[in-house]
Amino acid sequence: MYNVFKHTRTGRHSFLASFGPAWIVMIADVDVASIVTGIQSGSSFGFHLIFIELMLTVPLAVIQFVSGSIAIATGKGIAESIRGTWGSKYAYISAIPMALTDFLSYVTEYAGIAIGFLLIGLNPAIGILTAFILHNVLVMTRRFETVEKPLLIISFVLVASFVIAAVMSSPDLHSLVFTGLSPIQPYGNSDYTYLAVANIGAVIMPWMIFYQAGASVEKKIPATSIKGQKRETYMGALVSELIMVAIIIASARISSFGTLDLGDISGAFSYMGPMGHFLMAIGFISAAFLALVVISLSSAWGVCEAAGIKFRFSEKISRRKGFYFIFLLESFPAMILSMVASSGLISLMLNLMVIYVIVDIPVLIMVGMITIKQRMVQRGTLSRKTMAAYWAFFFLIEAMGIYSLLTSSLAFL
Repeated sequence: MYNVFKHTRTGRHSFLASFGPAWIVMIADVDVASIVTGIQSGSSFGFHLIFIELMLTVPLAVIQFVSGSIAIATGKGIAESIRGTWGSKYAYISAIPMALTDFLSYVTEYAGIAIGFLLIGLNPAIGILTAFILHNVLVMTRRFETVEKPLLIISFVLVASFVIAAVMSSPDLHSLVFTGLSPIQPYGNSDYTYLAVANIGAVIMPWMIFYQAGASVEKKIPATSIKGQKRETYMGALVSELIMVAIIIASARISSFGTLDLGDISGAFSYMGPMGHFLMAIGFISAAFLALVVISLSSAWGVCEAAGIKFRFSEKISRRKGFYFIFLLESFPAMILSMVASSGLISLMLNLMVIYVIVDIPVLIMVGMITIKQRMVQRGTLSRKTMAAYWAFFFLIEAMGIYSLLTSSLAFL
C-alpha cells in the first residue's frame, strides 16, 4: 500500500525517510573490481591517478541522479520505463548486457571475499560459501527494509576501513597535494591510459542505474523527495570517489605488481602490519558482499521488468520465481568459478571496468531519452542545466573512454 505519510514529511524527516537507495548504490560503486583498479593505480603510478578520480565525482553524481529521478517521478524501474516507452526489444537491449556483465561482476565479488579471507589468514573457500549462503538468506526476505538496513551498516564499515587504512599508510602530504591534485599527468603512457579507462569505466556501472531505480520504487519515495535524493546522490558520489582516493593512497607504497593475482594482493599490505591487513580485509569483504546484493537485485529488477515480470519484495516467494532463477543462474556458477580459478581474476576485474564503458552506452542514451519523453524538464522534475550536464558528461565520458580504449589497445598490439 502506498505510504501517504511520506508525503507529509518535510526537511530532515523526509530526507531520512527516503535515505538509502542513492547512498547504497554509490558506496557499492566501490566494488572489488574498483578496489583492485585503485590498488593497481596506486601501486603503478603512486598518486598520479587521484586527479582523474576526483574529476569523475561530478559526472557520477549527475548521471546517477538523473537515473534515480526517473523512478521517483514515474514509480517505475528503468527497464519498466523503457519497455513502456519503446517496447520489450529496447528493454532487453538495456537489461541483457547488464545481466551478462553482472555474471563477471559476481565472479569478481566472490574473488574479493577470497582476498579478504586470505588477508586475515582464513580459508577463502569458507568465506565464499558463507557469503553465498548469507546472500541467499538476505534476498529471500519479504521486506525490503530487512535488506536495506544491513546494507547501510556495511556501507559505513566499508568507508571507515579504507579511510583508516589510508591514514595508517602515512602518505607524503607534499606529494599527495602537488602530484595527486595536479592536472598535469603522464597521459601519453599506455599503461596509465589503460588504468585511466578502467577508472572511467568504474564511474558508472550498468547495474548502478537499475538498482537505484528499483530500490526507489520499493521504498515508494515520493516526487517531493527528489531534492533530498539529489543531496543523497551527490554526497554518496563524493564519498565514493574519496574512498577510491583512499585506496590509491594506501596502495602508493606498494611496488608495481606487473601481472596481478590474488596472492599478490593478500601479501601487498604487509607494510601496514596486522591492523592494516585487518582493515583491508574488512574493506574487501564488506565491498564484495554489498556489491553482491546490489548487483543481484539490479539483475532481477532489470531482466524481470524487461520481460514484463514484476518483482517486488512484498510478493510471496512463490511469485518471485523469475528473480530466483536469474539470481541462481548467475550467482551459483560464479561462486564455483571463483573457487576453482584463482589466476587471471585480477586481470578480469580490470578488463571488466574497461568493458563497462561500452555497455553503458545504450542504457544511458535511453535514460536520457526517457526524461524527454516524460517531459521531466517541463514538469520541473529536472532542470535544464541538469540535463545539459547529463548529456555533456555522457558524451565526454564515452568519448574519453573509447579514445583511451583504442589508444591503449593500439599500444598493446
